[in-house]
Amino acid sequence: MLVNIRRFAIVGVSLATVLTMAACAVPPSAPAVSATTAVTTAATDVATEAVAATEEATTAATGAMTTTAEATTAATGTMTATEEATTVATGAMTTTAEATTAATGAMTTTGTAIAQMTINVGDSTLGKILTDGAGRTLYVFTKDTAGASTCYAQCAQNWPPLLTTGSPKASAGSDVDSTLLGTTTRTDGMTQVTYKGMPLYYFAKDTAAGDVKGQGVGDVWYAVAPTGEMIDKS
Repeated sequence: MLVNIRRFAIVGVSLATVLTMAACAVPPSAPAVSATTAVTTAATDVATEAVAATEEATTAATGAMTTTAEATTAATGTMTATEEATTVATGAMTTTAEATTAATGAMTTTGTAIAQMTINVGDSTLGKILTDGAGRTLYVFTKDTAGASTCYAQCAQNWPPLLTTGSPKASAGSDVDSTLLGTTTRTDGMTQVTYKGMPLYYFAKDTAAGDVKGQGVGDVWYAVAPTGEMIDKS
């Protein structure tokens, strides 16, 4: 009987132990962990895709900016080329203008005053004639009275007076008679060179040394011989 009681007690203790261990055991959680892992993995994939999309958008934006920068550079290059072409054209125009000015020299519509005008003698189709130091033909106007000019306004535009700010001089070694050189004061206060008492002029249409296009114009304009006489022949 005692033996049976002991056996029953042992079985009871064993059963209690088993029940206690079962109660203390951690309930199965593998399914919950698996679900959490799946959610985390999905979220990570979405984030990765978002990052990739952002990188692609950034790359596209950078490409657009690069294209814009290249287009701007090309446009700037075109503008620079145009500006350079304009500068070259302007330089050519300036050079032409300077050459024209140098060629015309004192032959302006208003006359150019030289500090000390030099009078020379040059050869022409009319023979030896008075010229300025650059070889431009000089004329006299038969309507002038001795020592006084009557050519003003439009007349002076076509026949610029030979002006000076000092005493005119004969070119060294020329046939100019320095004793025939003189000056007269115009109504505008400018000083005009005279030869044998007659005011001297250019003709606006004479464009080169030796031109005598003004000879005989209106039967009142004539080139001048070294003696001071008008050359009255065509």
